[in-house]
Amino acid sequence: NNNSESTDANDNNASEPEKTTSKVKTIDIVNVRAGASSDAELLGKLTDGVVLTKLGEDGEWTIVEYSGGKDGKGYIKTEFLEAVK
Repeated sequence: NNNSESTDANDNNASEPEKTTSKVKTIDIVNVRAGASSDAELLGKLTDGVVLTKLGEDGEWTIVEYSGGKDGKGYIKTEFLEAVK
């Protein structure tokens, strides 16, 4: 797990008021899908410990910001995410 890429660069604007979004973190290697189904198109995979912006929920799936997805969104099984305080 020696990711030398830092994602701190865009944390500077965290204090800007935005629509009510929260942060979630992956707790396993997860698939990012195009919809709220394990049959939906696989957009990519994320490693353990990636922090994402949560946009909403759809059943047992969480909708997150994901640049590789349609409209910048992706779906991850909620059981593989935990809230970031």
